[in-house]
Amino acid sequence: MESYVLFFDIDFNTHQILPSTILALTQAKAILAKYSYKILKLPNQKYNVKLKLVADASGINKSVSSHGGRGT
Repeated sequence: MESYVLFFDIDFNTHQILPSTILALTQAKAILAKYSYKILKLPNQKYNVKLKLVADASGINKSVSSHGGRGT
């Protein structure tokens, strides 16, 4: 079963607090509840290092990154 979770994010350009709603599966919602719905925000560089560790541990031999380039 899936449900929606409401988060609040800060827009650092306008200094406004913005609501964000995400669709969360039951397992994901249980993990969020365990950590009081607080999500750790990492800089892209640190996130990519952790992502590459996960890729190595799972046997993925491709280059991985959190960057999603636009094909314009």
